[in-house]
Amino acid sequence: MDREDYFGDTDSEIRAKKSLALVIYDISDNKQRTRMVKLLESFGIRVQRSAFEAWLDKKSYTKLCTMITDLVEPDDHVKIYRLSGASETRVWGDMPDFDDEEIIII
Repeated sequence: MDREDYFGDTDSEIRAKKSLALVIYDISDNKQRTRMVKLLESFGIRVQRSAFEAWLDKKSYTKLCTMITDLVEPDDHVKIYRLSGASETRVWGDMPDFDDEEIIII
């Protein structure tokens, strides 16, 4: 998802039907982690090396959860925080610009 598309949605009526989801993950396998990144990029934006944010309606949230369930392996760890109501986000510093996953093969 493009950052302009993500931040450009300022219509409060549309936002009222969505909630902010924060997805964090710890996946050690490079190939598996790359799959997760591509999935999460289709729903939201990367805000840290292993964290994504997405504004999702109920249907999109359910779809994301189903797709994550199908993707994760027993050794993976993925957590979604669904923030709604009176939540607040504070940010310090510039948002980093992430390149594609860096994969090192030894």
